[in-house]
Amino acid sequence: MNLVYLYVRHRHFSLEQLKTDGHYGLMHELVRRGVVDKARIIMQGYAQHGVDILEDRGGVTIESHEQMETVVPGPGDVIWVRGAWKSWLPWIQQYAAAHWFLYYAANAGHQSWPWWDVILYDLADGNRLGTGGTLWWHYRKPISPEFENRNLQTKYDVCVGASHIYDRKGQYRILPIAKEYKKLTGKDLRIVIPGRYYSRERQTEAMRAEINAGAWPNIFVPGWMPRAEMVDIYNSAKYFYAATCGGQGDRCVPESGTCGCRQIIGLSKNHPPYAYANPLITYTPPDPDDFEAIARFLAEDRNDLSRSVVADYFARESGMDRVIQTFEPVLTHFRTHTKNRDTLKELV
Repeated sequence: MNLVYLYVRHRHFSLEQLKTDGHYGLMHELVRRGVVDKARIIMQGYAQHGVDILEDRGGVTIESHEQMETVVPGPGDVIWVRGAWKSWLPWIQQYAAAHWFLYYAANAGHQSWPWWDVILYDLADGNRLGTGGTLWWHYRKPISPEFENRNLQTKYDVCVGASHIYDRKGQYRILPIAKEYKKLTGKDLRIVIPGRYYSRERQTEAMRAEINAGAWPNIFVPGWMPRAEMVDIYNSAKYFYAATCGGQGDRCVPESGTCGCRQIIGLSKNHPPYAYANPLITYTPPDPDDFEAIARFLAEDRNDLSRSVVADYFARESGMDRVIQTFEPVLTHFRTHTKNRDTLKELV
């Protein structure tokens, strides 16, 4: 049984970024452990000549396809869609009757599409049958082993976000927190906000204007950074602040956690339960907009939990062993059963 992984549909997404995504390592581990025979990672929109093989190593190929029509699954192949785009819809419809389909994109609208046999869901534990016999299966987002505790000198009190800076991500919330912190302590928080600014974002633009005007010399905005470089940023920060209130939990929480950052999570329901289960590791305010409470936590926190303890916790909870342990029963079922959603009841 082979796994066809529809990974991304962005022309500007690089092969280097893919290799620091935990799913790249997961594909290699699934093949190495014999859970699947081979894996194909599909990146649409890059090929110069229809189809390019970007890498072929250890039973895992990375394929660049100009058009989805050239992606042809073999008999019995399982198809895993990470995210979904309407341009993929004809291709999905073409193969949905004969192939098991996995889908992962927590809290995304496309999870309502009827072609998914199993939806991998990481915002809650437990498994359940949904509409049309679709199986919702608890999942752990895998983290690349590059994310590790390096015991670097602390340069920042707080790292806020990791990639894109816009209103829904909520990075602007750090400004009122920093103001409250200074009232309490008379000191400035040392803050790093990695990522690229989005335009036409009201609250983000206001934050950007304040920072550019020099009102916040203690805030460093280095711009967009590859995940490989984020390892050192995380290792240089004491806390990671997940400020978002409007989307799914990003991988930056477990990635920063495996680097030893303790967590401040604004809205816990947007993150997997293990991310906020341990109050020694994660602080969740009573309200995501209770900036005084967050500032008071930062000012009064005397927890001396070591970075290695935090890193070990997240490495255990989102490491490859745990991910595969959670995920393997589904793939084993696909290997031993031809497509029939009624058989998914056996897994619940």
